[in-house]
This record gives sequence, C-alpha cells and structure tokens, in this order.
Amino acid sequence: MKKVLYILIFIIFVTGSVFAQPDDIHWVSSEISFIGIGMRYEYMLSTDISIGTNIYFNEGLINGAGGINVIGCYYPWENTFFLEFGFGFGFVSGSGETILTHKTTNETIIHTGITTLGIAVTPGFGWRIKIDFITEGFFLQTGFKFPIGMGKQRPRETSMHENTNDYSLSTYNFNERIGSGSAFIFYLGVGYAFYSFDDFFY
Repeated sequence: MKKVLYILIFIIFVTGSVFAQPDDIHWVSSEISFIGIGMRYEYMLSTDISIGTNIYFNEGLINGAGGINVIGCYYPWENTFFLEFGFGFGFVSGSGETILTHKTTNETIIHTGITTLGIAVTPGFGWRIKIDFITEGFFLQTGFKFPIGMGKQRPRETSMHENTNDYSLSTYNFNERIGSGSAFIFYLGVGYAFYSFDDFFY
C-alpha cells in the first residue's frame, strides 16, 4: 500500500513539473495546527481543479491524526474557497475502548482512547487568501480536515495518564483489532505560488 502511494505522489510531482504549461501554477504551503504541523503541494490542472500531496501530523488533547495523502481539490470560486478529498496512509487517534490486561497480575483495565493505523480518507474544505493580490506570490490558507482511518487499532499511549507508575503498554497486554476512527483538525498555513520550479528556486 505504501509503495503504491509513493508512486502516485511521484507521478504528481513529475506531471506538475514536466507538463506544466505557461498558465499553470504550483502552490506550496506549510500548515500549523494545535500541536501539529504539515506541508502541502498542489498543481493546478485547470482554473478550478488541482492535484497534489499533503503530509501532516497532529496530536491534540481530544483527537489527532497524521499521514501522507494524495489530494484533489475543487475551487468553485477561482482559488479562494475549496473542497478537498485525500487518500493515503496514516493514523487517527480518538475515543474508543479497549481492555488492557496486566502481564503479571492479570488485572484488567478498560482504557479509553484508540489509535487506528492504516488506510485514511480525508475530506475537507478551506479558504485561500492571496497576500500579493496577483497570481504569483505569498498567500494565507486556513481549513478543516476530517481524517477517517481504517485499519489496525491499539490503545492510544498519549491518553494513558493514570496515577500508576507502570500504566503503559510495556506492562499491559491488549487485543489488537481492526476498526475505524475519525478526527477533526483545524489548521492555518502560509505558502507561495509560482509558475515553474525554476522561478521558485532561482
């Protein structure tokens, strides 16, 4: 699965740089969220459709998510508001219950907090605000992501905050299972738009 995703990302970068036309544009930006960071690249196939990649990591107090996605975006109003759909590999952390069994005493604990690792689909939407008020130049971006992960589930270690010295996965066993989980992420970003990679690096 990972190899297929890497191949798709490679194809996106190649088509974005080799087959770019004079009116085509690239968007590169960073993202910051609550206890999280990310990077995003988009190549405009037309005035309202783009393809690209998004790598991000977020570990919030309630839920979290991270991974690498191939993304497609639709801009109904000329590079301002956009709808997004991502597909890739990553993790989603959130609510859920699992039973932990102590390795020596066989004491059981019901633990709330599950991390799902596997395939992830990520719908979302957001807004892009140009700073230079021209096609090329710096821009601001804000948006919401709703990662949905499907795969192996295990206890979320960051939510283990009981007042017990040995309350960790090193002292407890758990039954790994297959399931799904979802998260909600709000992010802010800043980026730069350019026509060709030569303009960006030189």
